[in-house]
Amino acid sequence: MTEIACLKCGKFDGEVEILGVGEFTKDVGRLNGLGFVAFRCPCSRELQYQILEADHPLLKGDKKGFPESFSQELSLDPDFSTNEVIDFYNELKEIDNVDCFLSKSYNPAKESERDFLKTPFYQESQLIKLFNLINKSENERVLVVTLDRFKILKGWKLMGPGTDYDLSLNPKDVFEQALNIEDDCMIYIIDNLDINIKSPDREEIMKVNRLRQAGAILGIKFKDRLHVAGNQFYSFKKLNLI
Repeated sequence: MTEIACLKCGKFDGEVEILGVGEFTKDVGRLNGLGFVAFRCPCSRELQYQILEADHPLLKGDKKGFPESFSQELSLDPDFSTNEVIDFYNELKEIDNVDCFLSKSYNPAKESERDFLKTPFYQESQLIKLFNLINKSENERVLVVTLDRFKILKGWKLMGPGTDYDLSLNPKDVFEQALNIEDDCMIYIIDNLDINIKSPDREEIMKVNRLRQAGAILGIKFKDRLHVAGNQFYSFKKLNLI
């Protein structure tokens, strides 16, 4: 039996949210008799589809016809779009081989800005890309990034000249967004301040450790502070400054 799995993170059946199932009819050619499932992964939160064999357990339940060309059973998820299912169904008619199928699948090289913001932030380089995307100024800035437990972006706050926040890294300002999230979350800080990262002032080290301690009290993980210097970046954690 085919296991349902997210193309991006590999999570399987029990870890994804099934939104609907459907069966293809004879006008789809070689897919006649097969089915498909629409699901959402908790990591990427994007709608994905997967082909199912005819005897898959998900296709055994009662289904409602929608539209006439295939049957579809939908959950009451308010974000679910039946138009996306119809578009996917029409796309399948144009798929003749594996290469054609892959060309229509997820491709990181073609990732748009919107897709990037919805992708899990597993790498430090992604956080640096986010900093450069948000900070269009050459001024000294600090970016506070809040991620949920799946490392999906939940919010960000830019600090420094021209913003509503100074560069003092006040814990109240840093943790403000995270405190409004009910689920577990984590904080990263990215900055381009004029500091000697190889031998930072004691005050800079104290700021970071004060935030780490505050996060521990609040139940919010303070993961790291990343310092951008030209085309390079440095991790306070990897430099044993946290």
